[in-house]
Amino acid sequence: MSLINEALKRAKQETNRREAAAKGLPLPVLDRAPRQTPWSLVAVGVLAVALVASLTALYVIYQGQAQPVAQAAPSPVAESQLEPVGDATTTPAPEVALVDEIPATSSGAPVSETELQPDPLPTTPAGAPLPELPTDVIADPLAAGVSPTATETAGTPIDAAGTTYLQRAELEDGVTLELGGIAWSEFDPIALVNGKAVGQGERVEGYLVVQIDPQQVEMRGEVGSIFIRIK
Repeated sequence: MSLINEALKRAKQETNRREAAAKGLPLPVLDRAPRQTPWSLVAVGVLAVALVASLTALYVIYQGQAQPVAQAAPSPVAESQLEPVGDATTTPAPEVALVDEIPATSSGAPVSETELQPDPLPTTPAGAPLPELPTDVIADPLAAGVSPTATETAGTPIDAAGTTYLQRAELEDGVTLELGGIAWSEFDPIALVNGKAVGQGERVEGYLVVQIDPQQVEMRGEVGSIFIRIK
C-alpha cells in the first residue's frame, strides 16, 4: 500500500508541476520520501540464509556417509589373562612315596618277614583216610541243582531204563498219552500232551511230567518211566 500511495503522490506532484510550468509558476519541489527497505529484500535474505544452512547440513551428511565407520577396536587382552590360570596358581603336588607299613613288636623292633608269612595249611599225608561226612545230612534238591519236579513220591515204581514211544504211548494200565508238540526253552519248557499244555512237575492222566527236552518228554506213572519222542 505504501508503494501505491507514493506512486499516486508522485503522479499528483507531476501533474501540478506541469500545470505550473504551463502558467509560468515556479516548479514545485518534489517531496522525496525516505527510501524504505522493501519486504522482498528481507525475504530474499532469509531464503539465502536457509539455503546456506541446508547446503552445510547436506555436506556434513555426505561426508559422514562417504567415510567408513570406524569400528571399535577390541581392547587388547593382557597376555597374562590368556594364560591358563592353573599354570600360574597351581603347583604340582609332591610325589608321595608309598612305604609298606611293617608292624612292629611291643618293644619297637620291626618284625621279620618270616614272622609275617601265614602258617601253612595242614596237609594230609599220602594214604591217610579222608574224614567221613555225617550221614544224617539230607541233600537239598535245589542246592544239588536237581529240579524238585524230577523227584518222585515214595512208593512210585521207577524204571531206570524206561520205554520209549513215538508221539503216542498206549500203556498197559489203559492210559493213552499223545505228544502233540514241544515249546522248549531253557527255563520254562512246555509240552502239549493229550491237547493240554503242561510243564515240568504237572500231571496228565495220573502221569508226572518229569523232564521236557527239545525232542522228547519223560513221564512217570504206575508202569514206571516212559519217554515220548516228538519224531
